[in-house]
Amino acid sequence: MISAEKSGIFNQFLYTLIRADIDLKLPDEDIEDALEELDFDYISLFHQNALEWMKEYNLIDNSLEKLILLLRKKIDTMPKHLWNVESYKHSSEWQEIHKIAGQVLNFLGIEKRYVDSENFDINSYIRRSL
Repeated sequence: MISAEKSGIFNQFLYTLIRADIDLKLPDEDIEDALEELDFDYISLFHQNALEWMKEYNLIDNSLEKLILLLRKKIDTMPKHLWNVESYKHSSEWQEIHKIAGQVLNFLGIEKRYVDSENFDINSYIRRSL
């Protein structure tokens, strides 16, 4: 069984993953907020150590781990001049990130592509229980 603290870490991981493929129809301010949070959070939550922990608790498998590490690499190498709402919506670099993040989210059963940061409850986002 996963403790509340560790469950919170996984929720934060999912929250960050959603930010990498957030609904592009949201207001620009929401996308800008998601970009700022993604820039800060992906470093630790998409890190090998975090992914090993998730594998240990059977939250992800080896194929998802590889996709998430690829996602991290793509975000790591994103040029700073593309960290803006317009580029997030339209650049090929961000489109590739959206695609990878979307694959991971779909595999995990996450349907929603927005985050209510004040009332985030992962159970309202998934098709199946984790």
